[in-house]
Amino acid sequence: MNRILPWLAAVLIFAGLGWFFGRSSVTYPLETSAEVRFARDMRAHHDQAVDMSLRVLGRTSDVELRLFATDILLTQQNQAGQMTAWLALWGRPQSGTEAPMAGMAGSMGMASAAQVQRISDSSLPVRDAEILFLQLMHRHHQGGIQMAQAALDDAPRAEVVTRLAQGIVSGQRVELQVIESILRRLGGSIPPALPAMKPR
Repeated sequence: MNRILPWLAAVLIFAGLGWFFGRSSVTYPLETSAEVRFARDMRAHHDQAVDMSLRVLGRTSDVELRLFATDILLTQQNQAGQMTAWLALWGRPQSGTEAPMAGMAGSMGMASAAQVQRISDSSLPVRDAEILFLQLMHRHHQGGIQMAQAALDDAPRAEVVTRLAQGIVSGQRVELQVIESILRRLGGSIPPALPAMKPR
C-alpha cells in the first residue's frame, strides 16, 4: 500500500497539470475565421441601426414607434458591445484590412449615408421621417437576418457567436412584423424583399 500511494500521487499530479495546461491553451478564432468576420460586420451593421434609431427618436412623438426605436437602440448597442469584447478577448483588431462587409453593404441592407441623414433633416416632415426610418430599418433587418444566417451556415466554432446569430435571426424576424404593422398604420408602403445575399 505504501508503494502504491507515491505512484498514485504522481498520476494525480500529472493529470492535474494536463488539465491545467489544457485549459490554458484555449485557441481563439483566427483573423480569417467566420467568427471574426461576423463580429466586425455585424457590429458595423448594428452601429447604423443605433444611429437611425437615435435620429428618429429625436423627432417622433409616436408612442409605439418610440418604444420600438428605443428597443432597437438598447438591444443592438448591447450586442455591439458583446462583439467588441469578443474581438478584444480573441486578440483581434477591432477593424480588419478590408472595409466592413467587404463592399457588399448594400446587399446586406445598409442604408446610404444620405438616407440616414435624411431621417433627422428638419426639412422632411415628421411623418415622412417616421416612414423613412421604418422602411430603411425593414431593409436593414432583412440584411441582418441574412448576415446572421450566413454566419450560422459557416458553422462557427465559438458557441457565443452561434447563440447571438440565432438570436438575431429569430428576434429580427419578429421585429419585421412590428415594422410592417407600424408602417401600415402610418400609411407607408412595405419595401420589397431584399435579394438573397451572395456567398462571400
